[in-house]
Amino acid sequence: SSSTTPQPRSYPGINWIGVQPLYLREVRRYWKVGAQTVAGPVVTTLLYMLVFVVALQQGDIDRARTLAFTTLVAAELFRAFTARHHDLPSWRHGMPVNPWLWAVIAVSLLSQIALLSIPFLQEAFSLAPLPIAEALGAVALGVVPLCIVELVKEVRCWPRS
Repeated sequence: SSSTTPQPRSYPGINWIGVQPLYLREVRRYWKVGAQTVAGPVVTTLLYMLVFVVALQQGDIDRARTLAFTTLVAAELFRAFTARHHDLPSWRHGMPVNPWLWAVIAVSLLSQIALLSIPFLQEAFSLAPLPIAEALGAVALGVVPLCIVELVKEVRCWPRS
């Protein structure tokens, strides 16, 4: 028996009738999650720059960099909670149960603590030692983008009249 190699199919053109609903669905989905895909990172970036500029006014660039970096790390870790659901805010669907997410957050937090505490890591990353109150303040500021994105999702859940 002779075996033939399968030949590639020939498609004469684009199925525009099928492309249109796919395109519209993706555009609508993008705008629906705009708070997460655009607003969250924009708020995080503005917060990072604000913390850096305010801390830099005190004259120590390493301290300013450290505070801004710690705020950024906290904001990104908190953002993992906003990405769990596109429509509902976190408080409506409970805490995440994914053990891998918690493991990554724990390792990231421990890494950040190591960077802030171990002198040779501070030197390698040009970070300044922070008093615990300042470090906790930077972490607390990292919650701001989370709150804004979750509030936008909550407002979107309100019934329209």
